[in-house]
Amino acid sequence: MPALSPEQASQFSLTLWQRAGDSLVEFTQACNIAHASNLAFLEAPTDTHLQAAQERWQSLHEQWLGTAPVTALADTSPDLFAELSDTLAAIDAYPIAAGYLDAVQGYPFSGIVNDITLDINRTNLREQHGLTSSYEASLGLHVLEFLLFGEQGERQAGDYTKATSGTDSLDAHDRPENRRRELLRLVSRLLCDDASELAQRWQSPGSESARIYNRLPPDSRLQLWRRALVHAFASTEVSASHCEFASNCPTNPLLAEGVRRFIQGSNNGAAIPLIGDINRLSEQLHTLAQLPLTEPTDAEQTEQALLEAIIDTLSADPQTPGQTPLSDSSSRQSPDEPGDPAPDPAAE
Repeated sequence: MPALSPEQASQFSLTLWQRAGDSLVEFTQACNIAHASNLAFLEAPTDTHLQAAQERWQSLHEQWLGTAPVTALADTSPDLFAELSDTLAAIDAYPIAAGYLDAVQGYPFSGIVNDITLDINRTNLREQHGLTSSYEASLGLHVLEFLLFGEQGERQAGDYTKATSGTDSLDAHDRPENRRRELLRLVSRLLCDDASELAQRWQSPGSESARIYNRLPPDSRLQLWRRALVHAFASTEVSASHCEFASNCPTNPLLAEGVRRFIQGSNNGAAIPLIGDINRLSEQLHTLAQLPLTEPTDAEQTEQALLEAIIDTLSADPQTPGQTPLSDSSSRQSPDEPGDPAPDPAAE
């Protein structure tokens, strides 16, 4: 990228990495707030509390879309960032098979909720996630979406009313209402655990991903981001399946806005419209670079110049940076602990 000096390329590539880490921290904070709302709903499963939990999920989903560059980086450079892939798959698996989780239309006894031979605990949920297919999700943002909204937005608060007595065929513990309650609680908690782990791993200089990134030449780092951002903008299919169960979920504009914020950073409150047509990547980003900031400082002018230099490379063919050997990594298995641990204080 000849438009940038080595010093500029190095600084900007580190800035982009830091911005991505900040977005993961913000998502973790939002997740802990949503988890508290889910617990309040389970404590008092009323229509009001269910609506509050659903609204928190909507906010959490919007926050996740702001981390799109992170997901895109792992998608476009899986050989370099394999360490991130398992955790990302646990957070944002989609589309999912609702019948793998609970009863759906035509199948009233399907799913983990109705399989009383399977204990609902941390270890089993991690083992069941993607067991034979990527559609078989038992973890993540969209599992939580289905549990809160239902297959066709028909979720009722009564689906989570605690059953205190058994039936002729089921103990109270095995009744669907109680198993559904435990599934919602654990999915919500594990989502925040995974979000916190991802944010910590991203920000730790000693993590595998950070060490790989920092060993690359600055121009290679920027080429990685170029490929990732092109991928993030080009993922138009996301609107069809990324928000299947919740209504009023404007995925594409929020995705575009999240990527814009990542590229440009803070705009000091300037009114910058959402990017509308994410298919016209080059034109959109050129337009974005020309939008004025409000009384920019010298530092902001420098940042804008760097942004324009990055954008000038977007029409060029991406170059594949040198590959770095990876050590073996495996997905984390949470200990099967009773009770619900408190949210990470660092994420408050």
